[in-house]
Amino acid sequence: MFSKRHSVIVIALAACALGIGVTVTMREHFEGPPPLQPLPEPPAVPAGPAELAVVAPLVAGNKLVEGWTVREIRAVRDGTFRVACKQDDGRGHVDLEIALHEDADPSPPAVAGRFAIFYAARRVEPSEAAKLATALAKVIEKNKDAAPPPGLTAFHPKAKEPEPL
Repeated sequence: MFSKRHSVIVIALAACALGIGVTVTMREHFEGPPPLQPLPEPPAVPAGPAELAVVAPLVAGNKLVEGWTVREIRAVRDGTFRVACKQDDGRGHVDLEIALHEDADPSPPAVAGRFAIFYAARRVEPSEAAKLATALAKVIEKNKDAAPPPGLTAFHPKAKEPEPL
């Protein structure tokens, strides 16, 4: 039925399986469970009438300055609302964050009445992003008496989450 050779092979395979099981168990014991992945951010909510009143007549699809188009305007989230701009050639992106102005740090690149404009730029020189912030401030200046949208607060940057090693 089984030869001595088959018995040796079966015993060797069983030993390998046992060794793999012990290795996996020991690894989980010493390294702990795999790290939890952060929850994805909820989808962006389009701006409502209160946000649009602050940046009127600017809407998605308008040019903010030559070479830059407003991609979207988002509702207030975490105390600010966003005007997302994209360079017409598709390379650069600038998110302009509108918050209530206060005399504390950080100081905003542009101010219009009670509104402060900050930016986050990708593949764009800071001077170009500052130019967009200034252009948006000129638009908002015409609406400086608009009521702040509900939930709008002063800008308080958040520390970045540390990357796992």
